[in-house]
Amino acid sequence: MQATSILSLLLISISPDFTVASVLYVIRVILMNMSSPALSSFFMGMLKNEERASGNSLVWAVWNIGNALPRPVAGYIMDNIFLDMTLHICASLYSISIVIFYGVLKRVEKT
Repeated sequence: MQATSILSLLLISISPDFTVASVLYVIRVILMNMSSPALSSFFMGMLKNEERASGNSLVWAVWNIGNALPRPVAGYIMDNIFLDMTLHICASLYSISIVIFYGVLKRVEKT
């Protein structure tokens, strides 16, 4: 699902108007968030019962920090460099994370 959402993210940058961009954004959010329960279950399944609370806290801390820190940088890029550049950077980072995730998944499945 996350890989599919990258296409809608890239299409936002070439959308002809705000309405099309809005629809594409909603599609992207739905596709990105559909995988959250599966990813959470996968991660929690790798932890011992007594580690799950700490593991979940760590995941959410990293997620929230990762959402907060890039915002000023993204604002600067949109104001001073190129408005759509943030979408392309985001798509690139999503692509890298998907490759890393599948690499980790392959190693976990073999063990």
